[in-house]
Amino acid sequence: MGLFKERIFSGFSLSNFTRVRDVLASNHIWYTTKVRDLSGGTGLGASRAVTGSFGIKPDYSKEYEVLVKKKEIGRASCRERV
Repeated sequence: MGLFKERIFSGFSLSNFTRVRDVLASNHIWYTTKVRDLSGGTGLGASRAVTGSFGIKPDYSKEYEVLVKKKEIGRASCRERV
């Protein structure tokens, strides 16, 4: 992943994404997030800018990730599993 961060969650469920963030925050574990919008693109080079999001289910239009510091991975891994 990154030099100092490790991905602990990746998925399409907003409720699971929120639950993971809540558990980390309540245990004072630093985290960062990434959200990728897969439903469309902008600019001339994006293929979906021309075709749109035809065929993509709305439930799968966004991909969510939660990352923690590598030194915190042990603390984050022993928390509630999603």
